[in-house]
Amino acid sequence: MIRSLLLFLALVLSSIASATHNRAGEIIICHVSGLIYQVTIITHTQISSPADRPELILDWGDGTPLETIARTDSLDNVPLDLRRNEYVATHSYSGPGVFTLSFEDPNRIGGLVNMDTSIQQPFCVKTQITVGTQTGNNCSVRFANPPIQNACVGQPWIHNPGAFDPDGDSLSFEPAICLGPGCEPISSYQYPNAFPAGGGNSYTIDPLTGTISWLNPMTIGRYNIAFIVREWRRENGVLHNVGWVMRDMEITVYFCDNVPPTVSQVADTCVVANTLLSFAVQASDPDAGQSVVLNALGQPFLLTNSPASFLSPSPGNPVNGVFNWNTNCSHVRLQPYQVVFNAIDNGDVPLQNYSSMNIRVIAPRPENPLAVPSSNGIALSWDPSVCSNATGYLIYRRSGLYGFVPGYCETDVPGYTGYVEIASVDGVGNN
Repeated sequence: MIRSLLLFLALVLSSIASATHNRAGEIIICHVSGLIYQVTIITHTQISSPADRPELILDWGDGTPLETIARTDSLDNVPLDLRRNEYVATHSYSGPGVFTLSFEDPNRIGGLVNMDTSIQQPFCVKTQITVGTQTGNNCSVRFANPPIQNACVGQPWIHNPGAFDPDGDSLSFEPAICLGPGCEPISSYQYPNAFPAGGGNSYTIDPLTGTISWLNPMTIGRYNIAFIVREWRRENGVLHNVGWVMRDMEITVYFCDNVPPTVSQVADTCVVANTLLSFAVQASDPDAGQSVVLNALGQPFLLTNSPASFLSPSPGNPVNGVFNWNTNCSHVRLQPYQVVFNAIDNGDVPLQNYSSMNIRVIAPRPENPLAVPSSNGIALSWDPSVCSNATGYLIYRRSGLYGFVPGYCETDVPGYTGYVEIASVDGVGNN
């Protein structure tokens, strides 16, 4: 009898010890030098769980032995019963290739609506990286917005992860199925709109902005969703997929009498480097007596050189914030920067809403062009670019005057003007 009790107690303790209650997470990776890359595993776990993970086991995706990685940082949010964990390590790949990293850890949080016996389902996410000279030296996408958010029954749920790429690669977004045992798709998983409780609803993710919409939750409880963000880079005229990151996140749907706030839509724009971009953003809430907090997130706020700022107003209804960015030449790149404006109300169950816009930072045009006829041609000159990081100049020719006046945010020399590229020169001082 005593032996049976001891065995039962051991089984119970073993079950408790494995109940890590993972709520969300992703893997990000970044090139260090040569074939060396640094990985950061980010997990969001339940503080009240009897188990904790001071270390995780990572598969680097190249056939080398699995590596145990110690936790390097954690941050607790006690009111939300939420702990954010980071695990950092470096790895040297033996050569170029495409590698899929993953970690699997028991278990997901219990009681998830959109999968069976979730507390028995392992938690797994993956990230893919391209190592090589042509499309290598890559840093993967990362996220400015936390992956935990509330929802109310019958009200639209909107989320934007604030994804950005440190290398300026193009991004695309797509839904994914949460992963479980063996890092394979969970067989019982269903997208959250499969639980309408008598009414239809929709669940979509915008492939360009990453905004996720669930219109509208009808069944209370916790849900896990996942999505993949792919990076695209053009090399020698060919578009390459240089990697992707999978994020797994949590939504909790409550029965609550609250309507989400609204955020004004701001049109996409461009700005010439070395000038100030400034505009106002407004948010409000349809529920009388509630107030709204308005803030902003995105890569412009995380830059080390002249980052953007957002003057957040005191909570109110409505509220007006001001975006300011004193741009410079280091911000110039082909791809736009996404900025996400986030409004949060103070209902019993706080709800959020988002609007996003793109900002393209363009280089100042060459000044003082001069064309002087010579005996056998025309000698061209112009002032060197004020941007020392310019790599060179493209030269175009057309027979006859066109009178081209570029439209707002129109760059390069459009084909409809009849100009043809005839030469290029390298170097900012080669004028």
